[in-house]
Amino acid sequence: MRQLKLNDTVIRYELVFSNRAKRISARIREGQMKITVPQGLTEKKAVAFIESAKERIFGLWQKALAAEEQKPMRRYDEGEHLLFLGEMLVLSVTKSRRQAIQIQRRDQNLIISIPTQVSDNDDPRVIAGALEAWYKTQAREIFWAKLNQFAALMGVEYRQFRLKDQKTRWGSCSALGNINLNWRVILAPECVVDYLVVHELAHLRYLNHSSDFWHVVETYLPDYRGLRSWLKEHGRELGL
Repeated sequence: MRQLKLNDTVIRYELVFSNRAKRISARIREGQMKITVPQGLTEKKAVAFIESAKERIFGLWQKALAAEEQKPMRRYDEGEHLLFLGEMLVLSVTKSRRQAIQIQRRDQNLIISIPTQVSDNDDPRVIAGALEAWYKTQAREIFWAKLNQFAALMGVEYRQFRLKDQKTRWGSCSALGNINLNWRVILAPECVVDYLVVHELAHLRYLNHSSDFWHVVETYLPDYRGLRSWLKEHGRELGL
């Protein structure tokens, strides 16, 4: 990921070369920016042009953020569907005399009990916060288990694991062996979670995206190309 800086604001963006692109274009969706450039343009010239147009790009960025803020808040009504490991869970909302909000999964149902003292107007905000906390808890447990499983299989050791909440990155591995994984990937099919875990663990051998690196990934996930494509295509759908 590259970045643009204007005053104290930094925007991270993905630079993509396309045979179909006839000009440089920027697309912003859910806080993620992708800048597409024609295939024949050198990376140096593309980056130079983007730098020269960064004030206009920042203007587009601010408009996109303002539009996001104006979106109506999700209501989380009874019967709504929520993704979890690629499956659709049916939301069930009840009121309870208990003091704390509770979430339970029963088969394909996700049951949320809200204290009776919470007003109906506050329900969506309270449910959103509780759901995010529940998803993060599930993600931490599942990611940890998969990291340990695949690390043993691949014969590598990571130093630390951190759960992240990022708009533009699904995971990362540092030179020190620390691995970060984005909790939102827990909404994706389990095979995509496996791909992310194997991808970051493979960086413990090659801290790059060389052919040797991809060979390691392919050794443990022969269909990694399809999983990588799924994440690129559907990644923006992974959210509450």
